Amino acid sequence: MNDAASKPADIPSTSKTSSPLAGELLDVIQLAELAHMSDWTIRCNATRAPHRLPPVLRIGGRLLCRRKDVDAWLESKLERPTEPQAPKRGRGRPRKQGRRVTG
Repeated sequence: MNDAASKPADIPSTSKTSSPLAGELLDVIQLAELAHMSDWTIRCNATRAPHRLPPVLRIGGRLLCRRKDVDAWLESKLERPTEPQAPKRGRGRPRKQGRRVTG
């Protein structure tokens, strides 16, 4: 007897890949590899400095991130080339141009 024929068609599969987000969620280890950080840093920042990470989902004690959020976060961290700027002035009061040094 065929097992597929004995199952009703309306019962959804219980496999882990059945979720529409299953391919899009990254765990802490995967995020750490993409961001070149340690997994410990990711876990600490999720609690102490969440502004340093992409949005994090907490599901069953696990930290997960959506792939599109991670990609957008990494894109925002890129340094763009800028126009050359005028050199910064020195600190303090500017010197007088015509002043003589006597000694």
